[in-house]
Parts: sequence; C-alpha cells; structure tokens
Amino acid sequence: MFGGMLKGKLNSLSIKSMKVALGVLVSAFLVGLVSPFYLTNASYSAVLEIVNNIFAALPNLEVNSAAETKAALCANSVLLLIWYVAGMSLIGVVLAYILLALRSFVLGFCLSILIMGDAAYGIVLSLLAILPQHLLLLPIFLFACVFSAKFSYELICGNVDLKNSLFIYSMIFVVLWFFAVLAACFQGYISPKLLAMFFGFLA
Repeated sequence: MFGGMLKGKLNSLSIKSMKVALGVLVSAFLVGLVSPFYLTNASYSAVLEIVNNIFAALPNLEVNSAAETKAALCANSVLLLIWYVAGMSLIGVVLAYILLALRSFVLGFCLSILIMGDAAYGIVLSLLAILPQHLLLLPIFLFACVFSAKFSYELICGNVDLKNSLFIYSMIFVVLWFFAVLAACFQGYISPKLLAMFFGFLA
C-alpha cells in the first residue's frame, strides 16, 4: 500500500515537474525573442554587424562536418553532465530549471537577432540551420531538466532506494546522450547540406 502511494506521489511529481519545465522553457524562449528589442542602439548595431557578416559569409562557407559535429556534441554533453550532477545535489531542483531557462533564452535571443538582421535570410537560417537539431535538443533538455529536478527532490525527501534509483537515473541520461549524438549529427551533416541546397537554388 505504501509503495503504491509513493509511486503515485512520484508520478504526480513527474507530471508537475514536466509542466513547470515546459513553462520555464516557453517563458524563457519568449523572453529571449523580445530581448533584442531592448538593446541599446550601440549594442544592437554591434550585434547587427556580426549577423550581417555571417549572412555575407554563408553562401561560400565550407563546413567541416566532423569538427562541427564534435563541437556540438561536446557542448551538449557538457549541458547534460551539468544536469546529471545537479540532480545529485540538494540544490539540483533550482539548478535544473535555471539551466533550462538559460538555454531556452539563448535560443530565442539568437533566432530573434537573425530575423531582425534580415527577415528572409534569418527565417531561412533558422529553419535550415538551427531548428532541425533543436527539434531533438529541446525535448532532450526538457527531459534532462525534469529527471534532474525529480531525482534531486527525491534525495531531499529521502524517498529513494539510492543504488537502484541512481542506476536508472544514469541510464536515462545515457539514453538522452545518444539522442544528443543524433542531434549533433544533424547539426554537423544535415543542416549544412540543407543550407548548401538553398544557396545552390538561389545561384
């Protein structure tokens, strides 16, 4: 009976954590989207110059797919590792949501800057070079946040069989990492080809 009650409580916690994580992700993303509108004129001009330089270089840009994939995987692996370690700390609940908010904010900010720099190029770049891998990355980050916060909460409450729960927790992050590998391959191999096809069509 007690086991059933505990299982029900944890399931309820998972649903609540998912709702909170989704709220954090969407809210931070929207804040990132509108943030460029509040930049000072000097900051906006500097950012706009960088974006225009990127747009100018894109048609002739040669991407080292292996290096790009490796860099993307390293960056995403570090994020997953931070979530993993945060879940084993007493402040993991807070850290998990903060990290998700920062990652979502950066994505929203970058998309907004690209579109503000040049609407047509910005939308194309967002659709072909950024969104494909993020269709995988956003769910990965969302689940990493939820499981990190949940595991930290269970540790705080003491309602956990540490050995078994840690094994399951670790396996979850291994699975998430394999999806991160797939997202990195998208970024390194698929997105550059999509952009090359687009610029080849314009030529």
